[in-house]
Amino acid sequence: MANPEHVEILKQGVEQWNKWRKGHRDVAPDFGTVDLCGADLSRGDLGRADLNQANLSGTDLSEADLSQANLFGAHLSLADLRRAYFVLADLGLADLSGAHLSLANLSGADLSGANLSGANLSGANLREATLRRADLREADFTSARATGTIFADVDLSVASGTPHRVLLLLHQLQS
Repeated sequence: MANPEHVEILKQGVEQWNKWRKGHRDVAPDFGTVDLCGADLSRGDLGRADLNQANLSGTDLSEADLSQANLFGAHLSLADLRRAYFVLADLGLADLSGAHLSLANLSGADLSGANLSGANLSGANLREATLRRADLREADFTSARATGTIFADVDLSVASGTPHRVLLLLHQLQS
């Protein structure tokens, strides 16, 4: 359950939230199960935040810091996550279907069981990320960096276009 004080500060806007965060670095923000669907949280400092099962569908989190955040089971479908920073974040079982993750930094992130179908991961940094049992159908991995990334038991069934890029990426990783 989300901390009402944290939610109230965030509702005042990202600028106010980031100011509060600067003075409270020791606090891990709690937004578990909160509904922030469609909110503008671009450039927000949400590092180490608990967003477990939060509804962030359609949310603008472009250039946001979500490093070490708990996004387990979060709903991020159709979210704008361009250039977002997810280093060491837990995105296990998250719904990222149709999300725009181009140039996002997902290094060391756990995306086990995540739904990335139709997601745009062009230019994303997936180094040492875990994508075990992830749904990658129709995901775009153009120019993604994936050194040391774990792709195991992933769903690569694709209708058209992207399968060649995904298969080429996996082939390169195995070489």
